[in-house]
Amino acid sequence: MKKDDIRKILGLDDSIDIANVEESNENGKLIKYVYIKSNRKKVRCPKCNNFTHRIHDYLKPSKVTYLNNSGIETYLIVRKRRFECEYCNKSFTEELNLTVKRGSISYASKQLILKDMMNRNKTIEEIARDYNVSSDMVRNIFLGGCKTLQIEYIYFQKLFHLMKHLQEQMQVYIHLF
Repeated sequence: MKKDDIRKILGLDDSIDIANVEESNENGKLIKYVYIKSNRKKVRCPKCNNFTHRIHDYLKPSKVTYLNNSGIETYLIVRKRRFECEYCNKSFTEELNLTVKRGSISYASKQLILKDMMNRNKTIEEIARDYNVSSDMVRNIFLGGCKTLQIEYIYFQKLFHLMKHLQEQMQVYIHLF
């Protein structure tokens, strides 16, 4: 299978190159390791906002839990680069937008975990087993999702009260004229 096909199946961005794909059989389970790296020539400095292409060094590859594809556990082995800005000399690590900063589970896996949390027939331990993460990780993802929904709910409430207040003010002005 071509690497472009694998990238499309995994839903990875075009700015990510697949270096290698390995399969192994551990404890009777088929596990797929996909080695990826960025193909961007330049990245933007977070401090001064200028583009730089000067590579400082490479980080140790990190293992990111990704989606289960057809019952096969899939891990992304990410090799990130550290850049040094030519203008402000700040060193920084490139972002591939697969996980939160210093995260070990992909955004796509988090979304599926949250979707499975809505299924009341599954326990936290079953979901953790399905995605090969700890039950504490599933709880933290769920609480993070609840916190996001709560912030959106609070924002909606404030917006609703503001709209109601503006509507009342408009009615007062209409009665004055």
